[in-house]
Amino acid sequence: MKRTWTRTAFDCYELNSDCARCSIPTWGLAQPCRVKDCLPDLIERLGPPKIYFKREGELAVLGEKEIGAMAYQEKIMAYVIQHEGVTLAEIVQAMTPPIPTRVIEYTIANAYRAKLLDRQEEVSVGNSRASKIYRYWPV
Repeated sequence: MKRTWTRTAFDCYELNSDCARCSIPTWGLAQPCRVKDCLPDLIERLGPPKIYFKREGELAVLGEKEIGAMAYQEKIMAYVIQHEGVTLAEIVQAMTPPIPTRVIEYTIANAYRAKLLDRQEEVSVGNSRASKIYRYWPV
């Protein structure tokens, strides 16, 4: 089963899983439709489906939790672009309302892997222990 909201799952959700009103033909299928069985898991993991939007010519459906994550990512990336050479600690401190540190780390790591950000390593010595600090710049 899918791990994201699909058009079919969204339609099933909108119909309150009423198979009698569904447009998917059930005749000729080897197994009965199991979309309604997936809805509780999708709602728990991603939140209820919220919006359609165009992405490369296709309609997409997002859950409320996914929309929140996208807003976080946009806010984090905007901060890095405005404050070139910023460290992870500075990003965490600047986010109001606070964004979970793991979300910031995940966003920065993905942006770096996607070559949207560049980074420079510095060595910081504190409490007689050296540690690496990265400063990030938009590419």
